[in-house]
This record gives sequence, structure tokens and C-alpha cells, in this order.
Amino acid sequence: MRIAADTDDLVQVVLERALSKQTQADEIENIAGWLVTIARNAVLDHQRLQQRSRAAASPGEASEPDADGATSSSEREEALACKSRSPASRHRSCGSASE
Repeated sequence: MRIAADTDDLVQVVLERALSKQTQADEIENIAGWLVTIARNAVLDHQRLQQRSRAAASPGEASEPDADGATSSSEREEALACKSRSPASRHRSCGSASE
């Protein structure tokens, strides 16, 4: 069952991301909201990767911009890389301080 495997993978990603930022946990006032944000971003990243896989499997279809406005796979990869960085490094290297 692929759905169960995807769920397990996403739970692992959320826990890895949360544990990698545990030094910031003391500064966070709403831990539940912080974890929900991490989970939401992990699901969105997973969906983007699935869309990219499907697009690669069916070449020849016109590319439409994704939620980040990226149309090429390199733009999508760059957008995903930016989202996985900490907010401070994201601001320096990606040109935005969102999230």
C-alpha cells in the first residue's frame, strides 16, 4: 500500500526537520503550530516531487507554473532547496524571508 509508505516517509521527514531545529524550540511560543507548519511544508514538498516525477514520466506536455511560479525543473529544484533552508539563510541566498 503506497499511501501508508508515503505517510511513514512524511512522518519521518517531519521528525527529522523538527529534531534538526531543536535548538530553536526554546524560542518558539506555539510548538503545535510550528510542527503543523513543518508537516504542511513536508506534504507540499512531497506533492511537488510527485508532480515532477509524473511530468518527467510524460514528456511533451506543456509546463505550467507551480505554486512558486517555477516552470522548469531547475527552477522547481531551486525553489525546493530554498524552502528547506533556515529562514535566515533563505533570506540571504533566496532573496526572501518568508516562513
